[in-house]
Amino acid sequence: MVLEEATSRAIISASSRFESSSHECLAFGEIEHMADDRIACQTIPIMVFSTGGQSSSLALRPCDFSRNTLFPIAASNIDDDQSVWWNVPGGPVKQVLSSESIQEPNKCFAARLSYSTTIFSPIYHRNPVPVNLNDNSYAESCLLSHIDPNPLVNIPCDLTGGYPHAAVTFNPWYQRQIAVIDRAGNWSVWDLQRRQQRKAGWYAERGPNGSIRLPEFEKSSKPIDHYDGWGAILWVCTIHQLLVCDRRNVYICRMDVRPPEQEELSLGLELHSEWILDVLRSPKTPSHVFILTTLRIIWVYVPLPDDSYLSQSDNSRTASILLSWRHFRDPEDISLRLTPISVETGKYALKRSVDFITLILIRPFHNATFPSESACYDCPGTFI
Repeated sequence: MVLEEATSRAIISASSRFESSSHECLAFGEIEHMADDRIACQTIPIMVFSTGGQSSSLALRPCDFSRNTLFPIAASNIDDDQSVWWNVPGGPVKQVLSSESIQEPNKCFAARLSYSTTIFSPIYHRNPVPVNLNDNSYAESCLLSHIDPNPLVNIPCDLTGGYPHAAVTFNPWYQRQIAVIDRAGNWSVWDLQRRQQRKAGWYAERGPNGSIRLPEFEKSSKPIDHYDGWGAILWVCTIHQLLVCDRRNVYICRMDVRPPEQEELSLGLELHSEWILDVLRSPKTPSHVFILTTLRIIWVYVPLPDDSYLSQSDNSRTASILLSWRHFRDPEDISLRLTPISVETGKYALKRSVDFITLILIRPFHNATFPSESACYDCPGTFI
């Protein structure tokens, strides 16, 4: 009994410090500034974050990053009088992110909760307006606020396979399209559509979908062991390709064919204890992806489906590993994460974990023979 109690305390302590199903719960973006009830005259920067723990509340706060400092968050001016706290239905918040549109302001946000994912596009009103902040249809539940969370759609787990969602991502080329992967490896793409009548709201239309099916379970109807339920999904290289993964398996999914094709990417994970901890698309080169494991940082090149050079080889459409570098960090620290930092043109710096910050600089050199990828690299350098 004493041993079980000690084990229970250890599990609670570890999960309260770091929960594998949780991703980033802080996002920055822009919202429309309404000059009147119909016209958006400009956008203003905003930060959206979860209060942490088991809370289902989100804070939406306008902020000013006009001061040019190394730490803009500490120097930013946050107007609490114009902030709003929004109680999102669906359980504790596990992930908050903003759209990463390449050609327009990031106006959409997603909140992944225990049993659903909510997409919202906040609006800032010059004069306070009645806003429903508690998912209650009664008029007295509305409060006057400058910021309206403006929820667009809610995608419950029942529509994506019945399992809790593990990750959500926006299409960087079209922010009204998202992709979701759940804890069982089921993934799906959703288009956000406005109903014909403007005030009738929005709905989510299901698009391409698939599942991470391990070869040994291909003909089995039993549930697949996806380790601790962690998953990641992101668009890579083109609007028609996704990268999906769990702790050990990575697939490149083509959505320009029906049904979607999935091609496994072998990372050479020889040790069963080596897990995938994070994936990151290069902000400058969408065909380059960084994969962080408990032992290594892996740099992957994902070609276009119609790459003329690859179409002439035996490895048509095959993603390739450009660099595999051991980071020599604690292999049991599953809180390790990647964060891109623009240092100079053509350079990437990756950092971060829950206990320390490590800056790693990787320099790609242009390959004149095969311009689609870089074949020469400096040895990554650790600075902190």
